[in-house]
Amino acid sequence: MILTDFLLARIADDEEWAKAATPGPWGDPEEDFGYGEFGWYVHGCPAGETNDSEQGRADIKFIARNHPARVLAECDAKRRIVEDFQYLDTDYHKTHSEFTEARRFQALVSLGHLAAAHADHPDYREEWKP
Repeated sequence: MILTDFLLARIADDEEWAKAATPGPWGDPEEDFGYGEFGWYVHGCPAGETNDSEQGRADIKFIARNHPARVLAECDAKRRIVEDFQYLDTDYHKTHSEFTEARRFQALVSLGHLAAAHADHPDYREEWKP
């Protein structure tokens, strides 16, 4: 598996999870939250309530901020970045030049940073580590 294929597969995984969830946004995590019978909640967030603590409040705000609509937007942005560099990962020998070699190196380092978020995935390769 090449790096860009790995990244596109992880993006597809994230999209699948986001599409399966209740669509967002679920309310403004800074203003549209409150305290209920069991703890903190954000209006419209189906994740339920967290415990009655500062950590619980921080958890529910984090959950609300990362609603499915936002995750899908981030997936779209990441996919566009990966696709911008995909030709450098697959057609290197066809486009070889000094400029392309430097750009390819820069692209692979940048893509390696994106891949590092998935270092615990079984298909991740250590050579992609930036």
